[in-house]
Amino acid sequence: MRNLSAATLALLVALAIAPSAYAQPSFAGKTIRLSIGTGPGGGYDTYGRLVARHIGRHVPGNPSVVPQNMPGAASLTLTNYLYNQAPRDGTAIGIINQAMPTEQYLLEQNIYYDAAKLNWIGRVSSAVEMLIVWHTVPIEKIDDVRNREVIMGGTGPTSSTVFVPYLLNNLAGLKFKVIGGFNGTTEIGLAMERGEIEGSATPLESLTSYRANWVRDRKIKILLQQTAVRDPEVADIPTMVEMGTTTGGARDTGLFCQRRGSRSLHRGAARDGTWYCADVA
Repeated sequence: MRNLSAATLALLVALAIAPSAYAQPSFAGKTIRLSIGTGPGGGYDTYGRLVARHIGRHVPGNPSVVPQNMPGAASLTLTNYLYNQAPRDGTAIGIINQAMPTEQYLLEQNIYYDAAKLNWIGRVSSAVEMLIVWHTVPIEKIDDVRNREVIMGGTGPTSSTVFVPYLLNNLAGLKFKVIGGFNGTTEIGLAMERGEIEGSATPLESLTSYRANWVRDRKIKILLQQTAVRDPEVADIPTMVEMGTTTGGARDTGLFCQRRGSRSLHRGAARDGTWYCADVA
């Protein structure tokens, strides 16, 4: 089992517009609020509360650290708050969605922060994210999604729970339909159990920790790893870069083509919707 529990890529941030609070001699007698950008019960929430329990011992003065949830738009609400409203004395830190640094370039509105001006303290854990469906969904492998629409649950518009299914639709001819707006993976999981949606993206760490019963009781089917190389724990599950086909002796890595010698590899779509990779002069 992997260390800690689940969340995709957990990032701890604090404002760096003022001098670093950790350069101050002591936080004795102060309270640090660690805000969590998702709803209760999910991976980020689990990480955040675990960090809040222990991080105070490593801060000068051993302050109290209080976790609190501030969900909204897959951590966009919290990121805007940290940048514009939070105290700049080191008493406000947060754990936010991995997409925040790139989201400012992908969204056209409601971006009121600059990720380059945030002080990135560290990361709790890396993760291997999986595309999964509930066991009652009548598909067995990722290629089946080329022939049947699958309804997926998502959070914010540029979260991996949303943009990866759409990416696969556009580049690999799949038929995912994403229902967005969930506050976190806990809400998504409940919606899957109730039959309101059919699947979503979730980290492997979730499936080996607080959702281990889903695997043990065969409640889900794992369709795809959102990685370049297969993780040894799920070595039988294909990766995103295996979604293409091969023609003319050229190797297609699924979403990208690789250069061979002095010749380029060109990606294209066949009439049947499959992707191919071919040599071009």
